[in-house]
Order: sequence, then C-alpha cells, then structure tokens
Amino acid sequence: MVESRPVGINRLAVPTGRDLGSQFFMAYYVYILKNPDDRFYIGQTSDLNKRLERHNSGRVFWTKARGPWELAHWKEFPDRPKSLAGSGGLR
Repeated sequence: MVESRPVGINRLAVPTGRDLGSQFFMAYYVYILKNPDDRFYIGQTSDLNKRLERHNSGRVFWTKARGPWELAHWKEFPDRPKSLAGSGGLR
C-alpha cells in the first residue's frame, strides 16, 4: 500500500517497518520540507522522525543554515528503489 499525506505537525507516528507474517517490510518515504522563508527540500528516508530531527539539528549540509524545517508532505513506498523513482518526479 502506498500512502501519501499532507502533514501539519513535526513529530509523526509513522511506522519504520511492518511485520507481514514471516517477512519484515521496511517502508521508505519521500518527503518535502518547508522552512519559514518558503524554501523547500525534497528527500527520501526510512525514518521520517529521525531524518527531520537531523535536518533541524544542523546535521544535513544543505538544510543546516536554512531552518527550522517543517514536514510539509510525505509519501510511503514499499522499498527504496520505488521511493527513489517517486522522488524523481518532484525534483
């Protein structure tokens, strides 16, 4: 299942994986961040909460001097290759 949501809060209750019987499913996400100057950043990750924390703590080169960042939108993909393909249309 691919899920897409606009987001109005910074910390999400987003799963970092799912147990599908005997298989563990690791979801990946394409996300869009927005800062107070209306600049946007598009990325992909397997852990939205941790990645947003890294952006806002200055541990990501491009976003460290341009924050604070809010999660504006995210979309879930079943695996990393599909998330990379999905982010290509946004850039």
